[in-house]
Amino acid sequence: PRFWYIGQDGLCVWKCNALRAMANSGDQKYHEYIKEAVENPDQNIRNTALWACQQLGI
Repeated sequence: PRFWYIGQDGLCVWKCNALRAMANSGDQKYHEYIKEAVENPDQNIRNTALWACQQLGI
């Protein structure tokens, strides 16, 4: 979702934080979202998603 009160830079930070939280939870229900984020055009989001994949072994 796109929040009107978060600018583009803030949205990137929000997505990275969400990916970290998903990875730290260890819940398999997030795996598809994390793997999808590996293809994100933003390099910071991609790097965070790759980190999450490594942490989870996916």
